[in-house]
Amino acid sequence: MKNYKHLFFDLDNTLWDFKANSRDAFYEVFGQLNLHERIHDFERFLEIYEMYNEHLWTEYRREKVNKDHMRSERLVLTFREIGIDDPEMAR
Repeated sequence: MKNYKHLFFDLDNTLWDFKANSRDAFYEVFGQLNLHERIHDFERFLEIYEMYNEHLWTEYRREKVNKDHMRSERLVLTFREIGIDDPEMAR
């Protein structure tokens, strides 16, 4: 068994800014996949994604959807709302 010297809990998002990290990761993926050509309003994309992400996390906590469904569906729904009905690309 491995011994740990320190264990950190970030209950209020102070040590790790998850939202900023997620934004940076999406921006990087947009560049790698040339999504800026298809999605011209990155801020609107994030706003819609965050709405669906929060909704599906709530459904997951209520055991109404499983984790795989939540992970894929949040992007499928986001893309669909901004006019890209391409579930394979979302996955």
